[in-house]
Amino acid sequence: MQYNNIEELFHAASRDTCCNTSYPYRPQYFSEYHTDIDIMQEETELSLYFHIPFCKSLCRFCEYTRFLADDQSLRRHYVEILKKQVDTYLSTHRIKLLYGLDIGGGTPSALAADEFEKVLEIARDIMDHTCHVPDFEPSVEFNYQTLDEKKAELIGEYGFIRA
Repeated sequence: MQYNNIEELFHAASRDTCCNTSYPYRPQYFSEYHTDIDIMQEETELSLYFHIPFCKSLCRFCEYTRFLADDQSLRRHYVEILKKQVDTYLSTHRIKLLYGLDIGGGTPSALAADEFEKVLEIARDIMDHTCHVPDFEPSVEFNYQTLDEKKAELIGEYGFIRA
């Protein structure tokens, strides 16, 4: 199925009975817990996870939110939204200590090389401006079918130890 924009994609995910990730999630599952209070405002020690929901093919056994990676404009829009959300969070919250930073999916390496690099840039910007626990090891998931030499180089270049 083709989606005209990221909002349609998220709306489709909200109808998926096999939706197992924090974003996008089904709002009705959490409506009774909704509050206008920012429960993260005082949190300064975090582990972060970026969910990249794109895959080259959709495995029938996978319960995570994922979409075919064949729509370049959708992938690019998703990465732009991720950047905006991270920037917004960092402009209003302070991270003093980072325990972990993981990029998963889906298959992050299913992104085009420039999109993949943009996600790694977002992560590295956070890592460069925070303190880390001594055993901090950022990670990124990949699939050998979608990992090429350029993406492999980027993983190391951007400081990812585990892949």
